[in-house]
Amino acid sequence: MNQWVVSSDDPVILESAAGTEHVAALARPAALAGDKAPAVAYVQHALQCFQGFDTFCILQVTSPFTLASDVDGTLALMETTEARSAVSVVEVEHGVHPLKLKTMDGPVLRPLLEEEAGRIAAHEMPKVFVRNGSVYAGQARLADGGTLWDDTCVGYIMPRDRSHDINDELDWAFAEFLLERSLHHDRT
Repeated sequence: MNQWVVSSDDPVILESAAGTEHVAALARPAALAGDKAPAVAYVQHALQCFQGFDTFCILQVTSPFTLASDVDGTLALMETTEARSAVSVVEVEHGVHPLKLKTMDGPVLRPLLEEEAGRIAAHEMPKVFVRNGSVYAGQARLADGGTLWDDTCVGYIMPRDRSHDINDELDWAFAEFLLERSLHHDRT
């Protein structure tokens, strides 16, 4: 049976978590709750308060479209590959592929990483992935050592429509749009 810890500084979230079976609510200290607090610090706090956990899993409220199956999939991938850590990822969009990134030398474009060498179509470029901020999982000893992932980290691929990460007002507005669109599709 899994035991979950919900770490938050929000009393409403903590009250809701406390009323859920197999869930412990943990009030997060203010120093670990701000925008600049590193995630590993609140994981370390939870692991210190609740002994006996061998795995941690972070679900961030800034990724509202994450499904339970994404969490299960990330954890299963970590287990089946025997990796010490796993994170959810999304394929990088063609328009921001690293090979397309440039710097400016005055008005002249220069490659940031390497020359595209005529590769401009999506199928001509290697697939590239980025952490999408939805799910982070790892062995507790990683967090004890000050990190959330290591060189064994595996990536659980999520689709773009569930990989939206909210960091500013425009992200919030787009998340509202996606939610409304989803609700509209569910009604039709």
